[in-house]
Amino acid sequence: IDPTLQEGLSLAFSLASQWDRAVECLETALSVRPQDPVLWNRLGVALGQAKAYPEAREAYVRALELRPGYRRAQDNL
Repeated sequence: IDPTLQEGLSLAFSLASQWDRAVECLETALSVRPQDPVLWNRLGVALGQAKAYPEAREAYVRALELRPGYRRAQDNL
């Protein structure tokens, strides 16, 4: 699994408002890079757009656990 490819695909799906598919790609990328706060933040955005608000919040919190003070995750939370 190439996490960079999955991240790129998630961005393409996000641009097409295909949030469920973006979430799938980000979850796949996170299976390889679980310590990546940027991926967790992006997952939070996609989950929020998919109206999965509790899960989005969990993703933002995880991003902040990995990178305290991460401004984007703070703003999104």
